[in-house]
Amino acid sequence: GNTLSENGVLVVVPDYRNFPQVAVNEMVDDVELALSFISDQLLKEVGGDPDNVTLIGQSAGAHLSLLYLLRTCITTAVHTVKSRGGSAAPSWAVSKPAASPPRRLKRWVGISGPYDMTAMLPVMHKKGLHRRLITALMGHDCPLNSPTHLVHSLVESASSNDPWRASCAAMVASLLPPSMHLFHGMEDASVPVGMSRELADALRGLGLAEVHEAYYEKKSHTDPILEDPISGRDVLMQDLLCLVMKGKASAVNRQGSEDAAGVEAGADAPYCPQLLPGVMLRLAKLANPF
Repeated sequence: GNTLSENGVLVVVPDYRNFPQVAVNEMVDDVELALSFISDQLLKEVGGDPDNVTLIGQSAGAHLSLLYLLRTCITTAVHTVKSRGGSAAPSWAVSKPAASPPRRLKRWVGISGPYDMTAMLPVMHKKGLHRRLITALMGHDCPLNSPTHLVHSLVESASSNDPWRASCAAMVASLLPPSMHLFHGMEDASVPVGMSRELADALRGLGLAEVHEAYYEKKSHTDPILEDPISGRDVLMQDLLCLVMKGKASAVNRQGSEDAAGVEAGADAPYCPQLLPGVMLRLAKLANPF
């Protein structure tokens, strides 16, 4: 957040309650509350641009932020179809309807997100998090709280012979941010990189025209958001600044290139100071389980 701010980006960093205090539904409620607080008027008062709002989430934040978007868009679409005399909500209707319509966004960015919680159960079980714990965290319904599953169901509905189901799915696609971006380290041992690949394919199947992917070679789950920023060689930050400030997406399969797409070294390079000596960082990486 500090680096983004120092490079001229207005940053809002919301938090959410955690398990076991609450489960996934309440976490998404917190995301929704934070987005509803950031009104166009507030952005104008503090010097922001209401037409260039980017929602970014990393790991659980990527999962929750996309779940928020899908929940609000699906709720809005179902209510609209019902108001027009349509049939009851389709099978992919969310477990808990959103309280407000979706926030107008320029783009969404998901970094290393676990978008399919059913597929994540064995992965997290191996990490010491029991399946029952994750299932409870997901409100005992992993599929309905998995963005990838919801998008796949929407894709099926889009080609349905039921015009109301097809209309709902098309409306959800139109309500989502016009630009969707997925970033992931290719050596992520906590959240498999396939999570982002499968979601990207599903979003394209739903008809979204701008779905961009960037994969970083030799990067773990925490490298893009911890080790790289500390080292001062923050490739993800370069890509995010390029995207937010210039509207340019990173190339697919960046494969660890040190230069971000559209950001040249020199005067335009972001301010990313080294925070720790290299030897300390290398020792920390050896102990990092992610």
